[in-house]
Amino acid sequence: MFFHTQEATKAAGLPAYEISNHARAGEESRHNLIYWRSGDWIGVGPGAHGRVTIDGNRWATQTPLSPSKWLADALGDDDKRERALVPLSEQVTEYLLMGLRTVEGVEIDRLLNQFKTVLDPNKIKELKDLNLISVDQETLRATDQGRPVLNGILREILPD
Repeated sequence: MFFHTQEATKAAGLPAYEISNHARAGEESRHNLIYWRSGDWIGVGPGAHGRVTIDGNRWATQTPLSPSKWLADALGDDDKRERALVPLSEQVTEYLLMGLRTVEGVEIDRLLNQFKTVLDPNKIKELKDLNLISVDQETLRATDQGRPVLNGILREILPD
């Protein structure tokens, strides 16, 4: 069904730009692309989550799930959002988990320079030989055949 859906949406002028999202060129969800590209976003409202980079540090934020608790906190004088520093290892995982969902994939330069991560070349070669990923000088992507088994690809390449 996955491959049939990909063919049908592409034929209708709605190619996949993310594993479960399709759109005409230029009409992709800018909101969701922020998540998939590991951008910054502020979560507003009950139960909202965010990721914000401040002074080179990535922070995870979370607001109370209960609307009444959220509203009481929002009306108070103190900022009571939960915050936690996101370790570099988690940032790498998030970048790969989210970025490989997209047709554009992840930037190798960003893995090396921002996340200080080099993926196992043996695993990359094995997955490339199976036509599950494609790699060039700039980008690592899941192929059309790799997207339905993306969780397996991630198990193989995510750093320990």
